[in-house]
Amino acid sequence: MTMIAMLAAYVPIMVISSIPAFREWLKSSNYLVNTVANLSAQFSVGLMMLAFAAMFIRVLDRRTFSALGLRVNTRGIVSLLCGTLLAIAIVWGTAFVLYALGAVSAVSGAHAGPADAPVALIVMMFIGQAFLLQGFGEEVLFRGYLMQSLSERPQRALWMSVTAFTVLHLLSHGPQQGVLDRVLYLILPLGFAALAGYLAVLLRSTWAAVGVHGGMHMGGMLLSLCFALDTNTMLFVIVSGLVFLVAGLVVARVIPRARWDEVAAHGPYGR
Repeated sequence: MTMIAMLAAYVPIMVISSIPAFREWLKSSNYLVNTVANLSAQFSVGLMMLAFAAMFIRVLDRRTFSALGLRVNTRGIVSLLCGTLLAIAIVWGTAFVLYALGAVSAVSGAHAGPADAPVALIVMMFIGQAFLLQGFGEEVLFRGYLMQSLSERPQRALWMSVTAFTVLHLLSHGPQQGVLDRVLYLILPLGFAALAGYLAVLLRSTWAAVGVHGGMHMGGMLLSLCFALDTNTMLFVIVSGLVFLVAGLVVARVIPRARWDEVAAHGPYGR
């Protein structure tokens, strides 16, 4: 059901994007119009996923909205920043190590967006795509709703959310060239989803997972913009995915047994 909700959240924007006027705004050479139109589209997807998660938690689980772990407070802000910075550090660290080894190259003109577009608008687009379109809504569904819904057995719930999320990425577009590449590509979503889940449990906030997911995308986009590094390769995908996974397992070791007992009794964000 969570997987269906994630896919269904894209339906409204597909409908809206079929409207000629809006489609023109999305492709407009006016950077401001283009940015506003794309951010609106991205925001609508995240909002739809939030709506599904809110409906599921109230109607099916009969819990309050707060059980989704989205409290906007000091803990939430710190969790978001920790997840974001950790993910960017992993992406950048992996990229620069591979670059030093000659396995990642700098490509002239590889940065995203028109070359003469204002940097501020490009960064706004990056944030929208990384957090509004992907990080926020998907994490609310998988690490917010699904992990709390199955939280009586919390570690199983975490890995069920990771598995469901990973399998969905068989539909992803990237550097995959064949069946083997499609399978190997799953290492990346597996790795950062595991880190997102464990960090959310440790910090008691879904915002930590949002940060990891959004930070992973943001890190890659900033590498392209600032250093023109081409990370759209299977080698980078595999290595960075493994680093995310190791980081997740390290975080898992830090979580005390009492915390898992608390999750089983009250949900991952119940207190």
